[in-house]
Amino acid sequence: MLSHADRSRIIPDARPVPLPPGNGAACCTVLIDGWYAADWRVCRATGLLTIVPFRPRTTAQRDEVIAEGARLVSLAMADIPKRQVDIAGVP
Repeated sequence: MLSHADRSRIIPDARPVPLPPGNGAACCTVLIDGWYAADWRVCRATGLLTIVPFRPRTTAQRDEVIAEGARLVSLAMADIPKRQVDIAGVP
């Protein structure tokens, strides 16, 4: 995201460029159709991946994000028996 001269093509609403974790940031990014659409965080203590979208998404988009999140936690937290994916702010 830092490499784009015109970041408005991938980062909506003049949001700041997210930093990768370990370099001062605490969360990661979710791209939907090439747009920066949400942040995500992992809590290894609870086995929880939390996704925080910037606006409501379609059911299909939400299902795809949850499925991708489930694949991520199964890989990143294989040693944790109970894993969960949650989309914050979505009823």
